Amino acid sequence: MVDGDKEWEFVRTGGRIMHINQYNRLDKMREIEKFGFEKHPGFASARGYIWSRTFPLLKYNMFVGSGPDTYVYEFPNDDYIGSKYVGFGNNINIKPHNIFLQIWVQDGFIITGLANDSTTGVTPICFTMLGVGYAAEAII
Repeated sequence: MVDGDKEWEFVRTGGRIMHINQYNRLDKMREIEKFGFEKHPGFASARGYIWSRTFPLLKYNMFVGSGPDTYVYEFPNDDYIGSKYVGFGNNINIKPHNIFLQIWVQDGFIITGLANDSTTGVTPICFTMLGVGYAAEAII
């Protein structure tokens, strides 16, 4: 099946219709859970699309997150139709383009709130800038 510049390949196997993805692997088409931005998925350079697929992940990561650098595995990158609709094509989404959503999905909301007041990636930068600021103030 051809849709504009994208060719969609399907096969019937075991009584099911399967999609042949960009890696030549069979993948079943499924309903993707989404919330918000239904009328504006292209909002803010398609962040509306990304956030609408990220919001449902929050309820699964309320207490304990999925782990560091696991957002790419949590995000429904098998949303071929939605991805095509906003112009992403075969791109793999690796981040939500929102630090708060990423922290919630990866670290969990409750655990982060109780155990951390910052994230590991931001802490060294923050303290380096703080030290440079104190040094500059001392010099002046």
